[in-house]
Amino acid sequence: MRDLRDGIPPGVRKLLRGAEECQKELSSLLEKSDVFVPRAAVLREKLKQNYLKLVKLNQRATHHSDVGRNLWRTVFYGPIERLRCQQRKYDEAAAAGNESVARDRDRHREIFTSFLKNAERFYVEVIRGVQQKYGSVGIILPGEDWKKTPHKGPKVLPRTMDPCCFTCYESLIFLGDVLRYAQTQLKPSSKWSFALSTACYRQAAYLCPQSGNPHNQLCVIFQYTREDLRAVYHNYRALFSEAPFPTIKDNFKLLFERVKRSRRSARGASTPGAEPGFSAYSCVTHLLSASAELFSGVPGDTTSALGDHCDNFLQQFSQFCLLSPEDQKRRLATPNPRQVKDVHVVYFFIKVAVLCMCNVHISMQDRLSAKVSAEGSGNTKEFVSRYLMVVASVQFQILNYCRRIGGLDSLGLPAINIFTSWLDSNKDILVHLKGTENEQLRAEHKNFVDGLASFLRDNDYFGAHDAFVEKSAKYGLLEDVELRGFTPILKSQDEIKYEVWQVAQRPGRWWDIHRKQQRIARIMKHLTNLTGENFEPPAARCLKRSRVNKFTPAPEGTFPELPVVGDARGRATVGAGHHLPPEGPLSELPVFDLLCRAAKPADQEYLEKFWHGAQFVVQSRAEGRGSRVDHQAQPPRKRGRNP
Repeated sequence: MRDLRDGIPPGVRKLLRGAEECQKELSSLLEKSDVFVPRAAVLREKLKQNYLKLVKLNQRATHHSDVGRNLWRTVFYGPIERLRCQQRKYDEAAAAGNESVARDRDRHREIFTSFLKNAERFYVEVIRGVQQKYGSVGIILPGEDWKKTPHKGPKVLPRTMDPCCFTCYESLIFLGDVLRYAQTQLKPSSKWSFALSTACYRQAAYLCPQSGNPHNQLCVIFQYTREDLRAVYHNYRALFSEAPFPTIKDNFKLLFERVKRSRRSARGASTPGAEPGFSAYSCVTHLLSASAELFSGVPGDTTSALGDHCDNFLQQFSQFCLLSPEDQKRRLATPNPRQVKDVHVVYFFIKVAVLCMCNVHISMQDRLSAKVSAEGSGNTKEFVSRYLMVVASVQFQILNYCRRIGGLDSLGLPAINIFTSWLDSNKDILVHLKGTENEQLRAEHKNFVDGLASFLRDNDYFGAHDAFVEKSAKYGLLEDVELRGFTPILKSQDEIKYEVWQVAQRPGRWWDIHRKQQRIARIMKHLTNLTGENFEPPAARCLKRSRVNKFTPAPEGTFPELPVVGDARGRATVGAGHHLPPEGPLSELPVFDLLCRAAKPADQEYLEKFWHGAQFVVQSRAEGRGSRVDHQAQPPRKRGRNP
């Protein structure tokens, strides 16, 4: 147990000492006896009740003592591992035709199910206890209706904010593991459903974006479902986090070995009903295979294979960018949706951009060059140039797609924003691009920069819709939410902290246009830094401040409050076409609906089915008028028939 800070009350210290003694006794007991001996059950229950008291009494002490992680290991994870091992033995015996174990197997399955249900209830109770004591930290539990049961509590003070979030983050990880075990250990693979465990890991990632743990767990899930693109994407996110998952580099080797086996088994096989031209499966497979070459040993042995994969991927991707958005969505969904599973084009663009950028960073790391001999250093340099060439080509293809589609609604603009932010914040990449001897790479990068400058000049974005761009504002964009915590690659993500949710204070008529204009403004800023030219919008095109909803920064350590905004019929609105029920609490709205109007990716569908449309919510924690929105002061109009 780590040393605690001064100022912990004596009663809390006593609980911490009791927890430590119980954990030691329970660990010693489990080494010598069965998991479910009476004494072990008593100790487990004592530890759980002890932890619930600590959570409600002193979040800081709970956070600094690692009592939560120790409880998970001794009370839940240890017994679960024993139960999993015994379950495998029963399954193997049953598969071998031993019918005598059937009754014992069923009994063991009941015990295992009951234990996992107990663990699930415990962690739900922990999160609910934090919400009731300190106010909501943006969590919606499975089975709760976020519109009918808002969590009310006192204001969370700055000194308790981080421990509260950490407790919920940690509990969400453990809850997701429990829900995942309930599927993989107790159900046949044909009936697996990871919707709820995925929801827990995603919410944990939003609560603690600097941690790679949630992304590692998401990678595990997508390996179960054989969604290769998502698995590799989250593996990279787990690696390039401020706190990477400890064994993530070893996980890469195992993951890419499976990708290679899958590629070999599919080689030469034709897909029934496949259309000529772009193939989502082929595009993703070649991209992942190019990434896999980074982990296959000496670069000199695989230079030829890398070139083939890169060329084939770029050929497929260029065909994809020539399709219409409707055809793109259809092609991504068929005929191999399991390997791709990103029917929303904007998220496919984002994941491709992230993987290409991560490949560049991996290839430039010192650990790769240390593995090659002196004569192999040239091959390592060629690897870097190859991956940079892929990045430059993908950038240029997406830019051409945006120019062809046009408008603020182009699905490629978030990826362009990511690329320009990456170039602007990684000077070593620019140095390599300018100093490379590869003339084709320099030309491709120059074509992208010049083409983007021409694209911005030729399109009158800031005149459209009479929109306003406030330079000092930090609007939350779709890519901000998706890439929170991606700071080792995107330095700009350092600015995306909890305060970005203050965007919730600006719903209304101009809500949608503000986000799109802010994206263009960021791209202009990045391009100004890259080229030295001024791409600022004309001052005459800016809307006056009086046209923007009044904005009051939220107090430190709290979430912003949401003003009531109504349309012509008196319905509360958040952006054009998005209506909230008048009886719904306006202090509690889904962040994804607040931050971006783009359609959610396919893996968000569990929200409507299981989590009642809320993934991560912004809530007012303070009580009383003046500190939160007073719904009684503006009673909603009765809903009537539309004329």
